[in-house]
Amino acid sequence: MEIGKRTEATDNELQLPESVIQHIQSFLSGKEAASTVVLAKSWYNSWLTRPNLDFDDRYFRGRNSDAQNHEMFLNFLKESMERYEELKLNIESFRLRMNVRDIDASSSASGFIVKAVKMCASGFDVEYHPPLSEFPLPKELFESKDLVRLSVLGCRILLGEVMCLRLTSLCLSKVRMEEAMIRNIMETCLMLENLSLSDCEGFKKVNVTKLAGLRKFTVTSHVTKPMLSWSPLVEFVNKSVASLADDKINVSQFWKLNNLVLERVRLGQMVFTDFLSKFPYLEDLKVHYCNGCVKFDLSSPSLKYISLADTEKLWIQLVDVPNIRKFKFSGSTIPFLECNTTSKEWESDIRLTVWNTLGASGFLEMSNFLSNLSSSKISLAIDLLSKRVEFVPDVHNFPKPVVENLTLIVHSSNSVSALLDGLIWSFQPKVVNHQLIRMFEKCQNTKCKLLHPAICKASNEALRLLYEKLTNFENSESCTPTEKLIGWHEFKEVNAEYFEDVLKEWRPLPRKSLLPVKDVQIRFHLRWGESSKLCDSGS
Repeated sequence: MEIGKRTEATDNELQLPESVIQHIQSFLSGKEAASTVVLAKSWYNSWLTRPNLDFDDRYFRGRNSDAQNHEMFLNFLKESMERYEELKLNIESFRLRMNVRDIDASSSASGFIVKAVKMCASGFDVEYHPPLSEFPLPKELFESKDLVRLSVLGCRILLGEVMCLRLTSLCLSKVRMEEAMIRNIMETCLMLENLSLSDCEGFKKVNVTKLAGLRKFTVTSHVTKPMLSWSPLVEFVNKSVASLADDKINVSQFWKLNNLVLERVRLGQMVFTDFLSKFPYLEDLKVHYCNGCVKFDLSSPSLKYISLADTEKLWIQLVDVPNIRKFKFSGSTIPFLECNTTSKEWESDIRLTVWNTLGASGFLEMSNFLSNLSSSKISLAIDLLSKRVEFVPDVHNFPKPVVENLTLIVHSSNSVSALLDGLIWSFQPKVVNHQLIRMFEKCQNTKCKLLHPAICKASNEALRLLYEKLTNFENSESCTPTEKLIGWHEFKEVNAEYFEDVLKEWRPLPRKSLLPVKDVQIRFHLRWGESSKLCDSGS
């Protein structure tokens, strides 16, 4: 296609170069781009020869049977590709999303992909549904010297020659591939900048040592049990494999890496020690539920976003992170945290799941943990699955941290009073959200299922008890010594709001209307008196 080519304008339409129209259409989905043909003849002609092809069988779902819809989709795809072949047009990208349930469908898909390869496409997005990792991609794809970007879902990649030296982005999800093939890719595609492996099978090792230009590296697994040992080495092992000896860590070549995501993989114990020398320019780190590594020495001037999640107890050091913007933690065990940063504008988002009895030691541990985050704006969510909270207040000789937003998910109303006492003893919340456990929850198939009525009743009862507890202590001048020890004497005022689903905003809720309201999200704004025993807050 000629860059400066203009299509004939009619009916006083604005005459745009074909390349401009096609550039606009490239930002739209296949269905949206097709709808632009009604704008003018020039838009229709441009769409017929667009360089970015997007074929999705979901656009052909209608009143006909599935077989008829599938046939219509294949005919449309065939006619489109034949038009490009007749006009001898090249394309820039090719996206194919289709149901592949048998050999015939797989053969058809492979044929269209090969045609796109011959048209010199540099970007491919291929999705086979359902993603069974059974039907193969054509070998011609990895033999293409034009290939720059490849994203694959639900396919098999057969062993073959790899000639895509220009490949910079490779995203594989639910893909089965032999170890020899992944090794060929890692040793040949040295220009890779983005590598993502999600729920892949069939290979045990991925050695990315030669990928010096890697900028984003993602390894996640929800089906298999991957093992990651930094030489750097990624291993996918069976459940019967118990452990892997730690190799010497040498990742200094990753000086371009700025985004690292590891989820449900096995790590060497020393992966995140001496962090700065290994990841000098890493900005975004996410490590969720990874076995083998519990120590995180994350001192680095480049780190901005940190997200950690685990059920084991972690040791976290944030000693020199002057540019941190957000720290997130989710788990059932409060981590040991050492935090010393000069950053003045950062947030911490903490979610704790409580399975066992929550006692005084747990509240003290929570307070110490939050105190170490007191230079940030703290948001805390507590999902209380345990029915037992045992709290006896002790003398509070340390400053209380301030929590900007506290969210409570309570499954048993019996624990509300003791829970709130323990939390007020541990810190001062500014806003308390009560997250309702709704009567119905949406399933993946968009249908609803009924939750156990007892759970819903407990959730609504917990809201009532929470409201009564807060209003009882509002401006209270007759607190008992125990209540003063907790800190209730510093509590001055509470105001309630409800979330209006239609307007999508929080609105004031009169107190007389609070208790009759059901299945509505409610939050309480708390005002406290002046106290000399508060930690410095990021607010």
